[in-house]
Amino acid sequence: MSSLYLLPPEALRMICNILIQPDRDQERPQWFLGLNTLLILARTSRVFHEYALNAIWSSIPGYGILLFTLPPDAWTAEELPAEWPSQRPAIQLSITRPLVANDLARLKHCSWRVRQILPHRDCQPGFPPLAARYRAAPSVLDALLKVNDGLLLPNLTVLDLESPDIFSRDRWSRADQELFYSALHVLFGPKIISFHHQGRKAPREAYKASLGRLTDHCPNVRHLYLSLWPWESPLALVVSAAICRFHHIQTLWTDTIPISPEAFLHLAQLPFLTELNAKMQLRNDERFQEIFGDAEDKTYFPRLRSLSLTHQFAIPPLITLFRAMSSRILSTIKLEVVEGKTSSEEVKELLSAIAFRSGSSSVRSVSVNAGYLRNEDEITLLTLLPLLKLNKLTVVSIASAGRFAIDDIALTIMACNWPHIRRLELGPGRMAHDAPKPPATLAGLVPLAQECPHLETLAIALNTDIASLPSLYRDSRPGAGYVQRRLTSLRVGRSRIEDEVAVAAFLSDLFPKICEVDNDFACEDDLYESGELEDAERARITEETKHRERWMKVMWELIPLFVKVRKQERKWARDRSQRSLHG
Repeated sequence: MSSLYLLPPEALRMICNILIQPDRDQERPQWFLGLNTLLILARTSRVFHEYALNAIWSSIPGYGILLFTLPPDAWTAEELPAEWPSQRPAIQLSITRPLVANDLARLKHCSWRVRQILPHRDCQPGFPPLAARYRAAPSVLDALLKVNDGLLLPNLTVLDLESPDIFSRDRWSRADQELFYSALHVLFGPKIISFHHQGRKAPREAYKASLGRLTDHCPNVRHLYLSLWPWESPLALVVSAAICRFHHIQTLWTDTIPISPEAFLHLAQLPFLTELNAKMQLRNDERFQEIFGDAEDKTYFPRLRSLSLTHQFAIPPLITLFRAMSSRILSTIKLEVVEGKTSSEEVKELLSAIAFRSGSSSVRSVSVNAGYLRNEDEITLLTLLPLLKLNKLTVVSIASAGRFAIDDIALTIMACNWPHIRRLELGPGRMAHDAPKPPATLAGLVPLAQECPHLETLAIALNTDIASLPSLYRDSRPGAGYVQRRLTSLRVGRSRIEDEVAVAAFLSDLFPKICEVDNDFACEDDLYESGELEDAERARITEETKHRERWMKVMWELIPLFVKVRKQERKWARDRSQRSLHG
């Protein structure tokens, strides 16, 4: 043991930090073996005591854990009723009496070591399962605030909170929410650089005051994540005003909260903003046009690398804001219309803005959700033509509640222009039950297998009629012996299937590693969960369940069987070849 005294402090620190990391190669009971080792070292080794405590307290699963440092008579743990029969009940931690300064002695001995407060799910691998069940009552922070003088967590850098009622049927009352938000700042400190909060609908004034204190106490926040469920338009101005007071933001997610044009303008002028995930505030399209309509010559969003932008109803405002972005290193683009009516021409204009912008060669991922296409409109190769210019794309995802008219020729052109593609999603849109067969056939998959060796996920509606294929594909191996072993996931939407054996044989020959085939057909449960159904609707659902069962058979039974048979055939061929060489 005396040799430990010769180790430098950095070595002791590294040993403890390695121990606290979960060993995911071990069985689940061993995941927190490192934590138990550190607890023993903290109790028995003078050399490791401080370093072990620092590692143990560095990241904690929720602030409720802090209550275990208080005197036993100051708090209580109450098991709450389980939400579901298979769920383990949560344990609520509550303060039982007014706290005094001396009650915080042990807490302050440990609190300066806390660097991160994380959600239970992020700490689960390193901590025992019991830690994930603890929930702090709404009054806990208020009790700590009343007795604390100075900073409670002076070295905290990451504060990631989920309101305990976010996924619970036992919702907090308005008084509980106001109590929580009025005392939340007891956790704030000047070293916080990442703030993440997810909760339910919040009282406007209490939420506004909490964000105001965040901007005052944590001026150096670089990563800001705010999410309230459901969609919280009433808080758009509150969040927008808070955003305008942060000047060092590098990552911003506002998720369900739309933000104002003025907040976007503030973000556009930040020199180090690299990731933006935001929704545009409703009924402000004219103001967005006024601010960003003629901004192509300005250096807005100069360092942006990842963009996710959503508008509730229309594509043109997305185009206006996107064209104002000057970053030449933008690589990931996700643009979405939630529920508005759009057209294929607007989609093409949006894709043109992506493909022909300055610095488009840096783009690697393009995802566009075009909402609902207008009647009789459809997305074709002509719609997607601008993206063919970007030959380094690894992700192309085009979604819409409308028809996709992508044929085999279009798939061949895409395969030749996107050799690095890993995920290709072209719909498949939610087709009507009487919609015509998709123009793309199984033959269109052959060039994807031959020209896209990195393709892992494919989503497209298919005409699975084997009889309609050229004899070349029916009489011999469809890929002419070429096998693509990266594709594991295929989504076919409502593509009808009649001959599941032939389809499985075709797919397994090209993509033997497929393990997931998803479809959007109705299942048998829909007959009983939809209430009273008319005869025509019942007949439609019954017909759809047949196609669903065939696709399930393709995934679970036939593809694995064909792959096993072909593997055996290759083994026999190798054995015959070796015997002939030695014969």
